[in-house]
Amino acid sequence: SKGATLAINISSIEALNAKSGHEIYGASKSALESITRSLALSLAPMRINGIRLGLIGDSKLESRWPEGFSSWTNTVPAGRIGSAEEVANLALVITGDTFNFASGSIIDFDGGKSVHPGW
Repeated sequence: SKGATLAINISSIEALNAKSGHEIYGASKSALESITRSLALSLAPMRINGIRLGLIGDSKLESRWPEGFSSWTNTVPAGRIGSAEEVANLALVITGDTFNFASGSIIDFDGGKSVHPGW
């Protein structure tokens, strides 16, 4: 709503799925999601939500990380990585009036990767 105070925390699908060598990163994203939900209660009516991202990149990512890029796109239902522009568009939706009832929500934005059985 007009003049509403809100925050969006950016998380990762690694908050839910541990990866060897990424222990601290995954734990920090899990903690961020817990804080997002807790602050939505303690700071209400301020709206606090999170976006749980999958792989986000640009056209250069494939050439810089070919093995990871291929592994990702072969196992994500969308068949591609996400873009920064798509994340920004989601943030605009979350901050808009059509989403003003949500608080403490974490939105998966990973092209379906988190529901893929291989993840």
